[in-house]
Amino acid sequence: MSILNQEAPPAPKPKETTDYIRFEPLPEAGPTIMTIVAFNFLPNYEFEKDDGTRYNADAIEFFFGTEVGGKAYFVKTWPKTYSINEKAFYHKLYKAALGKAPVAGSKPAEIIGQGVSLTIELENKKSKKGKEYTACKIKGDAMAVHPKLKGEVVPLATLRPALDKALSAAPEEQKGDGNPF
Repeated sequence: MSILNQEAPPAPKPKETTDYIRFEPLPEAGPTIMTIVAFNFLPNYEFEKDDGTRYNADAIEFFFGTEVGGKAYFVKTWPKTYSINEKAFYHKLYKAALGKAPVAGSKPAEIIGQGVSLTIELENKKSKKGKEYTACKIKGDAMAVHPKLKGEVVPLATLRPALDKALSAAPEEQKGDGNPF
């Protein structure tokens, strides 16, 4: 027999639904010089480890852009732990972009507009609803752009309006129900 009105834990917050953004994939895989176009800070983000345990930490995701044949293309990271630890994605990206490690007080906005070299892999995927698509996946760490190739970095002023347009596209055109990366 159960006891009526026994103490219960506080109600959990509803699970957040995530809109996954699908950008048109780059025409080719491989090393690509990309501009850091934007970032999104996610406070107290819920991460899941490989063993299924969950933990919360501040996270950050980055948007990168380039042009191929006069057309803008974008790639977005999954949320990454926001940390200046030398093993963290943010630390490596910051160092590749500015040539120096981030220190306490460094801000992600300092690397917006900077170029980095990323290795992009194209992966064929299928959403939960059965829609097939190709996703760009970043492989490995960001690398500094060789000084002789700095001219290949597309200016932020060129890419930002195209990113804003891509993000404001109709939801059915850009959002999916599965892992787009």
